[in-house]
Formats: sequence, C-alpha cells, structure tokens
Amino acid sequence: MSRSSKEACLMQTASRFEALVSPHLQDLRGYCHSLAKSKWDAEDLMQEALLKSFVYFKNNDRYEITKMFLLRAAKLSWIDRYRKTQVRSGRMESRPEAAFDADYIEIRGIIEWMAERLTPQQMEIWLLAEYFGYSMAEIAERRRTTVSAVKSALHRTKQGIREQRFRPAPPASGGSPASVERWVRAVLREEPRRMSM
Repeated sequence: MSRSSKEACLMQTASRFEALVSPHLQDLRGYCHSLAKSKWDAEDLMQEALLKSFVYFKNNDRYEITKMFLLRAAKLSWIDRYRKTQVRSGRMESRPEAAFDADYIEIRGIIEWMAERLTPQQMEIWLLAEYFGYSMAEIAERRRTTVSAVKSALHRTKQGIREQRFRPAPPASGGSPASVERWVRAVLREEPRRMSM
C-alpha cells in the first residue's frame, strides 16, 4: 500500500471514529471533569481517553465505539494516573471511589436497557467478555461449560444487541432488579466476582 493510500485509509478511519464519538463528547467531558475535578486535568484525561479509544478502533475497526466504551477508557486512564502518582509519592493506597456516584445512573441505565433484551446468562457472559476482558476459556471455566458454548452464546448476544439497538424492549425482562443492581455494582467497582453473589 502506497503512502497516499495509507493516509487516505487513516483519514477514513478517523472520520468514522469521529462520527461515532461526536454524540458522546459532552458526556465524556462531564465524566472526565467529575473524575479529575479540574478543567485542565479533565481536558487532558479526555484527550487521553479519546486517543486510546482511537488506537483501539483503528486496530479493531469493526468494533463500535459506544458511550460506555469511552467512559471506561476515561476511568481506566484516570486509575492509571492515580496509581502513578501514588507510586511516585511512595504510597499506594486502595483505588479511590470518587466517581462511583457520578456514573451510577449512567451505568444503571445501560445495564437496565441490556437486561430488558438479554437473558441473565447472556448478560453475564457479555459483561465478562466485553467489559471485564475475560477470555472464552476463563468464562467457560467460571460458568462450568465449554468454550464453544460460550462463543456461541456471546455471538448470539452480540447479534441480539445489534438487532434490538433501536427497538423498544420486549415484554419479558431478562433480569430482576436485584440482578441489575448486582451487575451495576460489579461494573462500578470493577469486581466481576460480584456478579455471582
């Protein structure tokens, strides 16, 4: 591929990325400010989250960048920064929970939307694979099933999410209020073990 072709391809990717993230920039900016508590630090954090998201998108261009993905990129960048400052100052404390209240409503809304469209099993497999980054083998071991069963369930789940993205929720809900709350807490605290409690 020639240099001009590579540049054109990169510009196309950047345009697609911009179209995906533009609707979420205001929410991302507000979320970064709630984490950083300073306008300048929030802008730096937002740029870092967007850069990491773009690099990921460029290498996985079939993956759709969602608001949840951007918020998670910001949160992980913020945690990395916090840890670096703790290491530099010589005191590594437990992770701060300052953002817990700030994103509870946001995460709860997303989880509720998904729970109305997925079974509890699909919900947990999706969270483990897509949010917590578990491998298929780890999910299979955790759920006492086979890797092929997990792959099949995850494929059906992703397909279902894509098909129902713009449709109203079906009459039957996939998760009880207690299950929804458990999933929300697991995501907010980055503790997948909470999903099985």
